[in-house]
Amino acid sequence: MTIYCGRDFSPAAIQTIRDLMAQDPKLQRTPLSRRLCELFGWFKPNGGLKDMTCRVALLRMQADGLITLAPSRKVNGSRRPDFPATPASDAQAPLRQPVHEIDALTLRLVLGTPASRLWNEYVQRYHYLGYTPMSGSQLRYNVYAGDKLVALLSFGASAWKLAGRDRFIGWQEQHRLKNLPLVVNNARFLILPWIQCKGLASKILSIVNRQLPIDWQQRYGFKPVLLETFVQTERHRGTSYKAAAQSIFGFAETAALYDLTNTYFEGIAAGVAKAKRGHSKECRSDCPLVTLAMVLDGSEFPRRSRVFAGNASEPATLAEMLSGLGAPPGVTVVMDAGIATEANLRWLRDSGYHYVVVSRLRERQFDPAQATEVQSAGGVKIKIQRVLDEQGHALLYCHSPAREQKDRAIDAAKASGFEAVLIKLQAGLSKPRGTRDVAKIMERLGRAKQRYARAAQHYEIEISKDASGTLVRAITWTKKIKPGSAAMHPGVYCLRTTLVELDSATLWRTYTMLTNLESVFRSLKTDLGLRPVFHQIDARVEGHLFISVLAYHFVHMLRLRLKAKGIDDSWHTLREALTTQQRVTITMQRRDGRTVHVRKATRPEAHHHKINTILGHSPNPGGTHRVLV
Repeated sequence: MTIYCGRDFSPAAIQTIRDLMAQDPKLQRTPLSRRLCELFGWFKPNGGLKDMTCRVALLRMQADGLITLAPSRKVNGSRRPDFPATPASDAQAPLRQPVHEIDALTLRLVLGTPASRLWNEYVQRYHYLGYTPMSGSQLRYNVYAGDKLVALLSFGASAWKLAGRDRFIGWQEQHRLKNLPLVVNNARFLILPWIQCKGLASKILSIVNRQLPIDWQQRYGFKPVLLETFVQTERHRGTSYKAAAQSIFGFAETAALYDLTNTYFEGIAAGVAKAKRGHSKECRSDCPLVTLAMVLDGSEFPRRSRVFAGNASEPATLAEMLSGLGAPPGVTVVMDAGIATEANLRWLRDSGYHYVVVSRLRERQFDPAQATEVQSAGGVKIKIQRVLDEQGHALLYCHSPAREQKDRAIDAAKASGFEAVLIKLQAGLSKPRGTRDVAKIMERLGRAKQRYARAAQHYEIEISKDASGTLVRAITWTKKIKPGSAAMHPGVYCLRTTLVELDSATLWRTYTMLTNLESVFRSLKTDLGLRPVFHQIDARVEGHLFISVLAYHFVHMLRLRLKAKGIDDSWHTLREALTTQQRVTITMQRRDGRTVHVRKATRPEAHHHKINTILGHSPNPGGTHRVLV
């Protein structure tokens, strides 16, 4: 058995190739490779023939003396194609601004012969390795800043064997042979010599990481999950590649979701140093708390978790968590408004991170005529209006119909409560024992404004006093919705981001990953035993939280496998569905006085069978056990 281009060729297969060529000695290499692909079932994932790879295998067989191919019809033989320099590839005016100051970057696939020859010419002229033809699956890109060409890239087949990569993945030989097409090699990356923009390389790679899988699937019918490249360390340090590194699970490590939650102790927890009183997210401020911070990647897998004291300030934890994670520059941080202080956003920018955050801006705006529509996973249409602020951020004012209903209900309840206080104060002016003292009424009015702050801002209240100025004669009010408020634009929330080159739909979907992190916290608390904490020793508290996070890793892996097959249920829903199948014991008395105990699972329903089949489990877990006593 001999391996060529990842395929085993037995002596019988090689003899078949010889027989085929003997039937037609003038059979050229291209039709021969196509007939062999059909004969051996050598197809690409999209159903096309792997004829180019087959021709490479035939050439290697000929080099090993196993076969003799018909002479090639090409005049230049194996000579490298020549792409002489023309004025079309001459140097242009230099560009030296930082990457955040240049026009938006766009990727354009190289299509057609003229564009292909010009791409080859640029690479031959300016890349230190020159132009080399690629075989097999491949994509080439031109990168533009506005209408100015700034860079060129090509991607093709990965290295057949690579010790470092194969150790990193940890796959066995059979898995490597099967899944190697899912690894794509970045063969060329050329930033034109007159383009000198700091941060441009990592910016381009981060965009390519998002776009390449989509383009590859459209052309070849499958998505690559890993990108690789080779770096000549005597020339380059590979910093930009490290900034755009890819995850082994096939999800880009270009997103870091950050949030915190807390849980409460049962007991005083006097021996736990991090048990502190603080604001409980579960309305249990009567108990000591402990805080869990987590950073998730774009696949929703926890990359780092850390336990803080129960009174930890959310904004103060960000720098420590990201620094400890070792997240490279270029990562996009997604977080809620509670952590998105101006100081944290400044630190992120200075450290080279991008971010998508819920804005703390109180004033809102929304013009449906200028909005674009995005459809959520549940089929709900979200309208997004995009504007730029003075700092160069993209502000996305998003309108959700479901959120509008919620906002209107909250506003109505708050307004009703505030008006009830006003009516009560007004009615008390005419009662014998009612309160008319100015100081007391102003105090009660102040408390009402504090309690119903969301509604109180829309009311103009006039207090009429008597001649002495100590008693209230009348209380009148008018309601006028404050411009730019939530009541003026119900259902509208604002996202703020530095990723101005991305479209609104991509940015909104990036933000929605944060809601998944919130669902992670709910799952930890309700299904995986995070709350409450009964332990009274530091190490055991840390262990309790760690086991909950570890359990989530396991649960999320199962959910990913089910999601790939169309089952996108929460862990709670899956548990409810699976609990209807149970193990039962049947006890029967024999005539000889002995007892038979039969232990087995109940008959699986359709959803039990589907879930267990996807996960590779038997629909009848545990099998059947009989015991005779």
